[in-house]
Amino acid sequence: MSNPTYANQGAVSTIADDALVMAVGSDGRDKPVSFANLMSAVKRGIQIGGGNLVKGTEEPATLNGSGTIIKTYTLAETLKWSELVGKSFTVAFDYEYSNVTTGSAFNQCRFVISIGLETAEKTVYKEAQLILKTSASGLSGKGRKWYSFEVPAGVTNTTSKINASIQVLSGNVTMSNIKIEEGNIATAWSPAYEDLRGG
Repeated sequence: MSNPTYANQGAVSTIADDALVMAVGSDGRDKPVSFANLMSAVKRGIQIGGGNLVKGTEEPATLNGSGTIIKTYTLAETLKWSELVGKSFTVAFDYEYSNVTTGSAFNQCRFVISIGLETAEKTVYKEAQLILKTSASGLSGKGRKWYSFEVPAGVTNTTSKINASIQVLSGNVTMSNIKIEEGNIATAWSPAYEDLRGG
């Protein structure tokens, strides 16, 4: 078998069945998958996009000290959710934290990327979040978190920006390699096409 490759942008004319591509498993780790097995999974309903819809993700969201940090990222293109009903999207991010102290409230113990989908009745929030142990101190860890969702019927809003929020009492936290892509499985991080071309 060949070495694993990341193919997130552009088109590939031919790929050998035993070629390895990288996908992110449910445990948040990059894993090599043979192209033949990947195509089999696609036929079973797995949808893979690959292109990052978020610009500027080379710059992480960081907290060194205390308080809440909210970093705003711009999407490569405005997502008109009403035109995307029924389509699947996946949100993912890497995280690393040390010496973290959390509180008892939900907004004192998590890292989250939240997307609000507005309908006539209410706003439905789709969130990729890591929730830590509450009322704890000295916490540390790292990994990758991802979450897939389908755009529900009745959505009326558009989205041009997203927020990455670090919500703990104190500590050292980094959220990096943020990615939103079409499809229902996370793939390895890559910059947005606009970042690659400097646009």
